[in-house]
Amino acid sequence: RVGYRRRRPMDAGQTPGCQTPGCGAPGGDVLAAQDAPGLLALPTEILVRVVSLLPAPEDVARAAICCKALSAPGPAAASVVEQALRRRAARAQRALPPRLPAEESSWTQFLLWDERRARVHDDRAAAA
Repeated sequence: RVGYRRRRPMDAGQTPGCQTPGCGAPGGDVLAAQDAPGLLALPTEILVRVVSLLPAPEDVARAAICCKALSAPGPAAASVVEQALRRRAARAQRALPPRLPAEESSWTQFLLWDERRARVHDDRAAAA
């Protein structure tokens, strides 16, 4: 039988974890069944591939917001979302700067805006 555990009330000062059911991140709803592992039990490369195949950059942003573990950088690598956005940029043959531009606060934010700008530019070219 697969079921969900109820969330325990948070203690004062405790921050909420991932709110995606079955995610497996600390503080989130965790599947009670042991034969149904959470999303984060998948290898990083699979997670990157799944996120990179989402249809729009807005969907990638929603995934990052829904599960903070996807947007948190790993110990030796970029976050799952950043890796997925870099993969999307390479697939679209968009050149990326070697360093984060000074006016940007994070690679994830820069890559999301870059993809959205490219899409708007492509839409205008198709309409002309």
